[in-house]
Amino acid sequence: MFSLAACGPAEPELGHDAAKRLQSRVLTVTDLAAANDPAGALVALFELEEQLEAAGANGEVSFKRHQSIMTAIEAVRTDLLAAQSAAQAKAAAEAAAASASPTPTAPQEGKVEEPKKDESGKDNKGGDDGKGKDD
Repeated sequence: MFSLAACGPAEPELGHDAAKRLQSRVLTVTDLAAANDPAGALVALFELEEQLEAAGANGEVSFKRHQSIMTAIEAVRTDLLAAQSAAQAKAAAEAAAASASPTPTAPQEGKVEEPKKDESGKDNKGGDDGKGKDD
């Protein structure tokens, strides 16, 4: 006697509800990565991984599909960690540059300073020995 169960449709590699949940989480990861928020994207990626594990435990994801999704998650994680490291290095460099003492600027060549004027508005070019012309 043959079993009719063998003639039935094969189990889907990814159930419809699980696919919707996982796709929603993937969109969140994508949006955060596009917004240059690798830390937030890594958190969302971790949540995606947890949802994938739960879907696998519930039989909503085949082993083969689970493995392929995990491979993609690992690749994205590697990229996000690299982006996060680059962002941290850039922030550290900017902070170091901002905290460095500013270098005094040298006078520009060819620029002539105007003589300073005293309170009467006359040029104070020096050479005033305190004696008037009439002395």
